[in-house]
Amino acid sequence: MAKSSQKNKSGRKKNKKNIFSPDSLALFRKLQEAAEKEHQLEEFLEKAAAVIGQTFGHNRVTIFLYDNSTQELFFVRGWKDEPVDFPVGYRQKIVLGLMGKAIREKRLVVVNDVTRDKDYLEVPSVKVGSEACFPIMLKDQVLGLLDVHDRRKRAFSREEVDFLNFLTRFLGAALAEKQKAEELQVEQQKLREILDGMRDGYYEVDLKGNFVFVNESLSRAWGRKRQEMIGHNYREFLEPESIDRVFRVFNEVFRTGRPKGGIEVQVRDVKGAVHHLEFSVSLKKDRAGLSVGFYGIIHDVTERVKIEEELTYAYARLSGLMEAFPDAVYFKDTSGKYLILNQALENLTGRKKQEIIGKTDAGIFPEDLARQCAASDEQIIQTRKPAVFYESMTLENGRVCYFESHKAPVFDAEGQLIGIAGISREVTDKKTAEEKLKQSERDFRSLFENSTLGLYRTTPDGRILLANPTIIKMLGYTSFEELASRNLEENGFEPSYPRRIFMEKLEQEGEVRGLEAAWKRKDGSTVWIRESARAARDKNGRVLYYEGTVEDITEKKLAEMALAQQKELFQTIIDSAEDIVFVLNRDYELVLFNQAAARTFGLTPEEVRSRSFRELYPGESWEGARQRFDRVLGGGVVRADVELKFKDRKIILNVTEVPLKNEKGEVYALCGIGRDLTTRVELEKALELSLKEKEELLGEIHHRVKNNMQVISSMLNIQAHFIKNPEFTAIIKDCQNRIRSMALFHEHLYKFGQLSRINFGEYLNRLLVHLYNVHRVDQRQVEIELDCQPVEIEVSLAIPLGLISNELISNCFKHAFPGGKKGKVRVALQSLGPDGLRLEISDTGVGIPEEVNLEQSATFGLQLVGLLKDQVGAELKVERSGGTSFTIVIPPKI
Repeated sequence: MAKSSQKNKSGRKKNKKNIFSPDSLALFRKLQEAAEKEHQLEEFLEKAAAVIGQTFGHNRVTIFLYDNSTQELFFVRGWKDEPVDFPVGYRQKIVLGLMGKAIREKRLVVVNDVTRDKDYLEVPSVKVGSEACFPIMLKDQVLGLLDVHDRRKRAFSREEVDFLNFLTRFLGAALAEKQKAEELQVEQQKLREILDGMRDGYYEVDLKGNFVFVNESLSRAWGRKRQEMIGHNYREFLEPESIDRVFRVFNEVFRTGRPKGGIEVQVRDVKGAVHHLEFSVSLKKDRAGLSVGFYGIIHDVTERVKIEEELTYAYARLSGLMEAFPDAVYFKDTSGKYLILNQALENLTGRKKQEIIGKTDAGIFPEDLARQCAASDEQIIQTRKPAVFYESMTLENGRVCYFESHKAPVFDAEGQLIGIAGISREVTDKKTAEEKLKQSERDFRSLFENSTLGLYRTTPDGRILLANPTIIKMLGYTSFEELASRNLEENGFEPSYPRRIFMEKLEQEGEVRGLEAAWKRKDGSTVWIRESARAARDKNGRVLYYEGTVEDITEKKLAEMALAQQKELFQTIIDSAEDIVFVLNRDYELVLFNQAAARTFGLTPEEVRSRSFRELYPGESWEGARQRFDRVLGGGVVRADVELKFKDRKIILNVTEVPLKNEKGEVYALCGIGRDLTTRVELEKALELSLKEKEELLGEIHHRVKNNMQVISSMLNIQAHFIKNPEFTAIIKDCQNRIRSMALFHEHLYKFGQLSRINFGEYLNRLLVHLYNVHRVDQRQVEIELDCQPVEIEVSLAIPLGLISNELISNCFKHAFPGGKKGKVRVALQSLGPDGLRLEISDTGVGIPEEVNLEQSATFGLQLVGLLKDQVGAELKVERSGGTSFTIVIPPKI
C-alpha cells in the first residue's frame, strides 16, 4: 500500500483510501489476523497501531483505554516512526486536550493545524502539526481512543478520516472481545486459584469418567500429581465396592440433570491407606447447553469417620458410665430440652426416657422446681462457667426435697455454646445434716464467743491458733491478734508452773483434766487457771495442736490461799490453847484437832492423823460418847464432864460440843472444846476438905465469940443493977447494945454457914428487931419501915456497917420521939454494884438541932459513926428537914 500512494507537490503522501479498495481490504485482513493471532490485549493493540501507522504513513499512532470509574484515559500501546514518548500506564484526565474532548463528546476530533486550536494540549517535546482523535466505542459505550499525530499540517483527508472512523468500529468490537476474553481468563484463573486453595477436593470428568481437571487439594490428598490423574478414569482410584455406586450416581445425574451430594466412597492412596470420601456430582454443559461431563466437590471425611467411630464407641462407654451413675446425668440443648439422660433421671421423674427427651423442665417437674432449674440454666448460658446449684421441691405431704445440681456449659469445636451438661442428686439428708451442722456451728460459735470458760487451740511450739474473747480478756489483751503475737514457749507461764509439765502430761496420758497452773497476764500480773486439754494428732500420731478449756480460778485460788493462811493461823491459835479443840464430821472422823488433844491422847500429831477417832477413844466410853455426838449432830448442844480411862491414867474433861452448820443450815460436823479438869478436880477436892475444916473451925470460933459476947453482956447487965447513976447505966446499956449487935453478926455467920460474906439485908432486919425490942418501942407510937435488898458484902465491911447501923437506929429510938411523939423509922439498903451499897436510916422525929456539928459531936455514938465511916471509906450525908436522915454510900469496886 505504501508503494501505491502518490506524493503531492510538497512531497507528502496522499492518503485517499476507499473502504472497499484492495489496500483497505488488505488492512482489514491484517487487523483481523492480529485479532485472531494475538491473544493478549496489549499485543493486539500494539500490532493494530503499527498496521495503521505504517499503512497511512503518519508519524505516531497511539491507542488508549478508557477507565470510566476515574474518567481517565490510560496509555496501553502505540506506534511511532521514532520511539514512543508515552510511558506505559500514562494517564490523562478527559477534561484536557483534544483526546478529552473526543471522549467527552463521543465523536471524532480532527485538527489539521494544532496551532490554531485552543483545545490542543501542547507538549513541548512533541512536534505535532495535525492530530486526529477517534473514540473507540461499542454501541454507546466508550472503550478507548485512537490518537493519530502527524508533524505536517493538513495531513488528514476526508476519505482517510472516514476510513479511520470506520476502523474504530472494528477496533471497538475486537477490543470488547479481547477484554471479555481477558476478563474470562482472569476469572478462570481466579477460579483455578480458588479451587486450588480449597481444603476440599474439586474434580471435573468427561462423560466417560476421565479426569479433565483436579485441584491441588485432591491430588495432594490422594498422594498423586495432577499429571498422574488427568486423563485417567475414576475407576482406577476407587475401591471396588465404590465403583458401581459412583457409576449409578453419574447415570442418575446425567439422566435427571439434578445435582446429587452426600455420596460416600472409599479410595486408596499410593501408600495403600484407605480414605473415606463424601462427594457431590453436578452435570457439566458447554455454551450450547450440551452435556460434556461432570464436576463436583470431594470432601475427605476419613477423620470424621474415625471420629464418628470413636464417638460411637465413646458414646457406648459414656452410656454405660451414665447408667452406672446413681445420680441423674443429662444433657440439654440451649433451649433447655433434654437430649441425653440416664436411668437415674427416669427414676427421679417417674417417666420413661421417651417421655423426657425433647421436653424442658417445665414439662417434667413441678412448677417451683422447674422455675429453679430454668434459672440455673440461664445463669450457665449467661456466664458460660460451671456452677453448683441447690434446688428444692415441696411434696404433697409437705416434705421438702433438696437437690444438688452440678451444671457446665458445652461448646462445639468453634467455641459455640451448644448445650448444658448436668449431674443432679437428691441431697435432702445431706442438706438436713448441713443445716444441723450450720446450726451446730452457729451454736458452737455462740458458745465459743459467749462461754464463760476460756477456749483455745495452740501448737506444740507455743503458737496460739485460736482463742475466744473470754481467754483474751482473761489474759488482759484487747484482740486475738495481740494475744497471738506472744509465744507460750517463750513466755506466758509462771516459772513455778512450766509449760513442760503440761506437755508431758499430754504426751503420757493423751489429755489433761483439771490441771491447775499460773499464767502471766499482759501487765505481768498472775492469773490462776484450771485447765483441761487434749492433743489432736494426724494419722501418723504426730501432734498437730492442743485444744482445751481454761477456767479463771484466781479468786478461788486467792481464797484458798487466804483460807490456808487462816487455817494455819487458826491451827497456830488452837495449838497455843491449853484446852482440847477438835472437829468431827458425821462419820465420826477427826477433821481438826490441836496439839493439846494430841497430848491428851499421849500421841504425836502425826500418830493422831494416822488413826481413826474410834481407835483413839477409850472403848468402854465410846457408846456414851457416840450418843452424845449424835445429839450434837442432830442440832443440840452438849456440856458435860467426861471421865476417860486410858491404860495408865484417868482424865476428866469438861467438854462443850456444838453443831457446825453450812449455808443451808444443815449440820455437817461438830466442834468440841474440852478442858482437862483432872488436876483441878483433885485440887478442888483437897480445897473442899480444907475449906470444910476451916469453916468448921471458924464456925466454932464465931460460936465461941458470940457466947463470950453474951457473957460480957450479961456481966454488964449484972453490974448495971448495982450502979445507981442513970448516966453510967445508960452508958453500960449502950455498950450492951453494941456488943449485942456484934454478937448477932457472929450468930448470923454461924447460923448460915458463910464465913467470908454475909447477906447484910437479912442482918439489918434482925438488928432492927433486936433494937426495937431492947428500947421497948411502942408500936402504936413508932412505925417501922424496912426496905432492904439482899446485898452480900464481905465480913470486913459488914462489922463496921453493923456498928454504924446500931448507933444510928438506937439514936432514932432514943431521941427522935420524946414525950410520946409519933413517927416512923425507915431503914433502906440498895446495891450499887460489886461490894457497893447505899444505906439510908431516917426518922420523922424532932431531928438534930442545927447547932449540933456532927463532925465534932461530943457524944461517943456519933464519934464512933464518924470513925467507922472513915474506916470503910464511906460517904455520910445528913438531912435535917422533917426529921433526920443519914445516908451512907460505899462506891462499888472497879
